[in-house]
Amino acid sequence: MLKLRIADRLEFTARVSVEMPNERGGFDRASFTARFEMLPDTEIDAIRRSAQEAGENEDKALMRRALIGWENDLQDAETGEPIAFSDDNRDLLLALLPVRNAVAHAYFASISNGMIRRKN
Repeated sequence: MLKLRIADRLEFTARVSVEMPNERGGFDRASFTARFEMLPDTEIDAIRRSAQEAGENEDKALMRRALIGWENDLQDAETGEPIAFSDDNRDLLLALLPVRNAVAHAYFASISNGMIRRKN
């Protein structure tokens, strides 16, 4: 039996696997644990519409809203220190296309139990 309080904000974590291009012509693979808010489909549709009207990237707009944190396994490459979650750090992360694509993939795969793909 599934028990929910419909008014509750639903949050979940998901593993984000990123393949970043490197100077050797290959990819460096890494992952981190993201914390998301499960958005209602009406909000997803509204964010998509707003992004389209503004000429903005839909995935970036959606992930700016859905990505609400990450674990200490997202670390600074130079210092090895965990990167604190903030709106600015979130936006810097989502500005990197391979990371943004991986975050969106992790979000949509999680909310659909791997059954659907995000819209392009």
